[in-house]
Amino acid sequence: MRALNFVWPTLVLVACRSWGAFYEIQTVTISPPEDTYYTAQAVSLSSSVAGSTICYTTDGSRPACAATGACSSGLTYSAPIAMPNPILSVASFTVRAISCKSDVIDSPIATANYSIDTTLPILVATTPVNGATNVTPCGAAPTAGGCKGTFALTFNKRMSTAVTQSMTLEVWDGTVYQTIGSAASYTLTQTTLKNDTINVTPSIIQFPENAQIRVTVPAASLKDDGGNASAALVQRVFFTSINPIAFSVADTGIVDCYNASVVSNPCSTTAGTFPSQDADFLNSPNPRSFTGPTAHPTFTSDYTTTDNTTGLTWKTCSQGQSGAGCTGGTSNSLWIVAMNACATLNAANSGAGYAGRTNWHLPSIEELETLPNYAIANPSLETGPFPNQPGQPYWSSTVAATGPINAWGTDLSSGANSVYARSVSYSMRCVSGNNAAAAIKLRDNGDGTVSDLVTNLTWPKCLMDNTGTGTLLPFATNCAGTAGGRSWTQALQDCNNLTLAGRSWRVPSLNELKTFADRSVNTPATRSAFFPNAASGNYWSTSTTSGSPATAWTVAIFTDGSSTSGGTKASSNSVRCVASGS
Repeated sequence: MRALNFVWPTLVLVACRSWGAFYEIQTVTISPPEDTYYTAQAVSLSSSVAGSTICYTTDGSRPACAATGACSSGLTYSAPIAMPNPILSVASFTVRAISCKSDVIDSPIATANYSIDTTLPILVATTPVNGATNVTPCGAAPTAGGCKGTFALTFNKRMSTAVTQSMTLEVWDGTVYQTIGSAASYTLTQTTLKNDTINVTPSIIQFPENAQIRVTVPAASLKDDGGNASAALVQRVFFTSINPIAFSVADTGIVDCYNASVVSNPCSTTAGTFPSQDADFLNSPNPRSFTGPTAHPTFTSDYTTTDNTTGLTWKTCSQGQSGAGCTGGTSNSLWIVAMNACATLNAANSGAGYAGRTNWHLPSIEELETLPNYAIANPSLETGPFPNQPGQPYWSSTVAATGPINAWGTDLSSGANSVYARSVSYSMRCVSGNNAAAAIKLRDNGDGTVSDLVTNLTWPKCLMDNTGTGTLLPFATNCAGTAGGRSWTQALQDCNNLTLAGRSWRVPSLNELKTFADRSVNTPATRSAFFPNAASGNYWSTSTTSGSPATAWTVAIFTDGSSTSGGTKASSNSVRCVASGS
């Protein structure tokens, strides 16, 4: 019998961490996340396991843990790690970290790569672009209400909100640039690291119309989040247009009818030698209606007057006057000064604005010409809502299309609109908002008529031929032909006898005729795409001049769109009829 040989197994004892340790997993979190930053960051490390020691390196080597849970390689973390802050280059900075604790498996090594960008910010776009034409006074886009002329600069990186910014805004006068102002508000639209946009709104609120504008922003005003300034200033030139807005048309205020030389009441809309005059259509297209002077409930020294037809709110007094009675002060200034004068109202009442409004501006000619009452003179403006007003020219913010040395104004001694040399001092009146305004909208009806959908007026596409026949130039051939002139009396009769598109026609009132003008162009000052072959000379209105019954108001559509009250009714002028309704 063979003996049995037993081989006893050898017991090998291995030192290891407890079983529980294998189920507890360590991770390290590094914050902020790795990225490119413009300033040095404080890097924080944290472990998912309480009581752990965090070991880290910043020299590219690997941190490591000892069995005891201490660091065998690298530094022991105790406070946020300060990144270096280079001055002249883009620097890289790498943090590696591991979490260590005895009886717990070491964490994976976490790595975060950082860079600090000290390159200079680069301008990638401006709105409007340099050399842009037909820019509205609102800047990049027109609005129907609350128009503010914004200039936008877009950069390739994140821009600082802490920089004290400045801007110079200038307007060309035909020889040199004149400074309108340097005060502005800045809004920074921050996105990601790239393409931040700085929106600049000048204190004058709206850019002047028909103007060559130059905007200059110094390099010191353009810094990124790291404090790196733009390499050069930003200077851009652009050209503004007329703000494409229109208003509900108010009655002229005229209440009497006339013959060729004297008052001749009662009126007659359909018969007689002088039919369908201004006073035949009282309160037409809309009544004149103002509310004010109204004291603000909080700022009780601030008085405003609201035009209930146009929706415009006016400072009751001319700029420079004050109180409910508009006493004291002087209202005269050069045009370049007037552009800034109304802007000062926006800073009144510790920034709340005069009467609580912060969009005061010098009115455009479209806004200013809504004020006159053509039944009165010196001033041609109701003294109830506008007390103690001087009968003299008032500046608008509209530069003349015929030459930048001049700007448009309204003479409130008579109500005439004309261009004035910017080197002469005239009065100022401030307006807030254009809340009732709408974009000009014309529609060619295809029957020889064009409707204005904002004013609710319809015009013949062509002029009367004015050669003695009282008929229209042919719209089928784009108004081809030569127009002569007609007296005021003949004009009344021609339009009264016109049969076109089933409408009742008449000579327009002065306020209606002014809406036909387009002062962004001249010779002719009208929208030629809708009204081709406009005749030279002045155009008759049906409105007789206050205090001078042998003359009537005309508008120089062919040249610049000015209105004149000196045309004797026997003189010859062009005729453009109008009908109510669109």
